[in-house]
Amino acid sequence: MKKCNYIYMLLTCFLLGCSEDFLDVAPETSLGSTSFFKNEGQFVAALNGTYVPLRDLYKGGNFWLLAEQRSDNTSYENLDGSGVSKFEIDEFRVTELNTFPPTIFRMSYDGIGRANLLLSNIATTEVLNDDIKNQLEGQAYFLRALYYFHLVRVFGDIPLVLEPVNNTEQAFATAERVGVSEVYSVIVDDATKAAALLPDSYTGNDIGRATKGAALTLLGEVQMTLKNFEAAITALNGVTGYTLLPDYGELWNAANKNSAESIFEVQYSVGLGSEDFASGFMYRFVPQHSGAGEEIIGFAAGNGSDSGHNTPTNDMIGAYEAEDLRKDASIGFWNNPQTGMDIPYVKKFNNPGPFRFWMDDNMPIYRYADVLLMLSEALNEQGYVADGEAFDLLNRVRQRAGLADLTSAELTDQDSFREAVAQERRVELAFENHRWFDLLRTDKAEETMTAHGVEEKALKSYVPTNAYQNISLLYPYPNRETLLLDADN
Repeated sequence: MKKCNYIYMLLTCFLLGCSEDFLDVAPETSLGSTSFFKNEGQFVAALNGTYVPLRDLYKGGNFWLLAEQRSDNTSYENLDGSGVSKFEIDEFRVTELNTFPPTIFRMSYDGIGRANLLLSNIATTEVLNDDIKNQLEGQAYFLRALYYFHLVRVFGDIPLVLEPVNNTEQAFATAERVGVSEVYSVIVDDATKAAALLPDSYTGNDIGRATKGAALTLLGEVQMTLKNFEAAITALNGVTGYTLLPDYGELWNAANKNSAESIFEVQYSVGLGSEDFASGFMYRFVPQHSGAGEEIIGFAAGNGSDSGHNTPTNDMIGAYEAEDLRKDASIGFWNNPQTGMDIPYVKKFNNPGPFRFWMDDNMPIYRYADVLLMLSEALNEQGYVADGEAFDLLNRVRQRAGLADLTSAELTDQDSFREAVAQERRVELAFENHRWFDLLRTDKAEETMTAHGVEEKALKSYVPTNAYQNISLLYPYPNRETLLLDADN
């Protein structure tokens, strides 16, 4: 079996979700296309299953580690030795033995494999009407694009698999890595197709599925990453029908999931008899040893190695302007009775459930505020205009936060406006997994994280000397994948 690359074995199977409500997708059985895809219900179940790895990616895969704790926004307060692999990510000490990047790799290709199988069967089916076919196909293209966007930003060159893989020979034929530009070309194509096929919105149990707005926002972010600002503006201007909630704090009320500001969220829920559907982010983020029961002082108790991670840094806490209403909605403090110290924690997901890990907070991927800020940034990159549309977009986000408008008197040129947008994105989207990727696409990662490392070492005696010495922009490619491919050659 040495030739059986486990990633591509996953692409030959499809773990199908069979719940009618896609928010509560439960994997029940593995079925191939020969015994499935016979009616609309089976196609919908297959689509539901394509969302499952995304839910797993942010929960069990701890994607926040690679996207948020990697940045200067968060660090760790947990000194338990069992969390060493998480410390490595935070401090740029990741080796090929670290388990988190390979987990992200596996889960993402699982989702890609499911999307490929679904798209392949949609192309040949005669059991779907055009409206249903378009919705299913559009969502599959969106999800495949999103999975690849995760992968290419984390690993760089990766295998590009666009068809179902049915045997070992096919698996190894598609296992070679291709260049980043080729991957991005597919992502742009998939997101463009998705935007053309998807509806503006859904009703009932379908609320939360990928929409036209979600596809255009993804396309806009991809074009921003590629520095194709004119194309980004076109895509982002197409994102309509959304609005900012008046109260920033209400975004994090579980009752407001999939709100008028939400463009796309990873869906979680509780009360289904299993924690598999729940998010549990808060339990990871609360201070370690912050309680002895299942719930304490309004949030999940943190006693073991699971908690005390993704902790706001001093630099993040200080990034908010004095009047910024977002700070209290985003960051909380717990007073440790043993030390008397106030320990910060991410507050955005502070909606405790009935048991440990049983919380139904969604993970936001795209909000309308993100679109406004990307559009503001892209307009400025096309050319600075004093008090023009870019200023209006930036100030719409600031006004909700209780902050005064910025004008050309403060932001006098393109560079100063560029810095203002970066600052606004940091505080507006804090702890939503944007910061590291923003630093990457604006070519600020090495500079910012080198300075952050100096600050962390000065503040924390336990940060090792080899931390922050190599500000790697990519994570190590999974060693198992390299070894299995070498064994076949």
